Amino acid sequence: MRGTWLLIASVMALSASGATAQQTADGPSDGRLVAALEEFVPRAMRWDGAPGLTIAVGRHGKLLWERGYGWADLAKKTAMTPATVTRAGSMSKTYTATAAMQLVERGALGLDQPVNQYLRDFKVVNPLGPREITVRDLMTHSSGLSETDARYADLAPTQTIHDYLASVFARAEDRGPDGKYLRWISKVGENASYSNIGITLLGHLVEITNTEHLSYSEYVRKNIQQPLGMQATFFPPDHDEPAQPNSLSTGYALIGGMLLPVPRLWVPVHPAGTLYATAAQHLRLVLTLLSGGSYGGQAILSRSSAEQMLAPTVPFLTGHLGLVWMLDHQGKPNAYFGHAGAYMFGWTNTGAGFPRYDLGVVITVNRWPMQTYGQSRAENLIVEFIGNWLANEEASPRIDRPAHSWAWKRSYAIGMIMAHSYHGLLQAKTQLTARQLQAMARGGLVRPGGSPKAQWDPDGFRAGWEDLAAIATDSEAVKGFLKSPALKVHPAELDLLFADVGGRGGLP
Repeated sequence: MRGTWLLIASVMALSASGATAQQTADGPSDGRLVAALEEFVPRAMRWDGAPGLTIAVGRHGKLLWERGYGWADLAKKTAMTPATVTRAGSMSKTYTATAAMQLVERGALGLDQPVNQYLRDFKVVNPLGPREITVRDLMTHSSGLSETDARYADLAPTQTIHDYLASVFARAEDRGPDGKYLRWISKVGENASYSNIGITLLGHLVEITNTEHLSYSEYVRKNIQQPLGMQATFFPPDHDEPAQPNSLSTGYALIGGMLLPVPRLWVPVHPAGTLYATAAQHLRLVLTLLSGGSYGGQAILSRSSAEQMLAPTVPFLTGHLGLVWMLDHQGKPNAYFGHAGAYMFGWTNTGAGFPRYDLGVVITVNRWPMQTYGQSRAENLIVEFIGNWLANEEASPRIDRPAHSWAWKRSYAIGMIMAHSYHGLLQAKTQLTARQLQAMARGGLVRPGGSPKAQWDPDGFRAGWEDLAAIATDSEAVKGFLKSPALKVHPAELDLLFADVGGRGGLP
């Protein structure tokens, strides 16, 4: 395990020199954001334990910065670069939604028309009622279909989109080994339940209603990816799938401190999850939505359709769904739309757009955390960091905090947690003497067998303690301080700092 962490630590050395980076700053704030990301991203990656990561950031319809960190393949020592391809997983769904909206614009589909109006060889009926499923229901995950069943995946080529869906909806019942009903879990329109099967059905509608009679992958290629100049981003055909691209990163399952290279996996839910993509090319779709349906002079959607896709529809998780896109932090400066994607059991990714700042980001990582079943870690932290950084930059654009090492910053966070524990949680009124605080700071040791990630700076610890100790008894004062110019680290860094030290320790 120690060897694994040492290997991950070596990623940091590569990230400083071996990866390709491109940057086109568009003003002072863009330059500061890039500089902040150049420090933050490797730290988030190291905390995550990921072997490799790519990131692309764009603003005002143009690529601002892209970079690869770490390894695309550990055994071969192949560096991760901006050109490295990922298995994009559920980010695929955003292409399916875009294709469906194009066909709505052309009159081939109707958002509020029953899907059975278009289906030819099979019908789809939710036995729980109370009405027929519409195209809009599929795009808001409100058809009643579940995502409990992942039995479609295999270690060999699987069915075509049509054959898979026909077989699913031909079965009278669909129960798992535990006896639970897998396919339908709610009435149509009752609530949102994320469903790969539902989006695959939407992709099938794209396939059978486009007037050019193109397959799903051909339609998306011609009408979305080619106009946006996506040469390395594509859906494979749903039959006779070719070899994977040479530039694809190796996917790793992260478990027990180990990174295990994973074998190729096939799935028939092509419109929901089989996209190959680079970060910068997928970013073009995010920028297209930000700009009202066009990118680089190429319009693939009307402004009305783009706005409709990003308008809140039904509650979902911590926010709302648009049409497939997920919306979070609505009503706040750092509001964003986005969609993550994971491909079993080796890749997790996410893409997000911040409308207030006309900025988009895409992050790809070649690992799958097995204990959390692929839930993103580094990607989420980076997206939240960008949103918080932009909001803080807008609120206080002239604050220049002193430069400190990461060891200093994490020690500062520990100092704040410890001071809050004594004076906030315990409400101790007597303050430490300077000698007691010095002894505590200088006596800090990494525990035997502790993580090599642990780094310590006595001065940082002392600064964190001193900043919090005097106000820790007042929870509102603490909340205000953590967002104020007096905080000695950037507020956007706090989530990662607290994650890096194991939690917030009771801090609000």
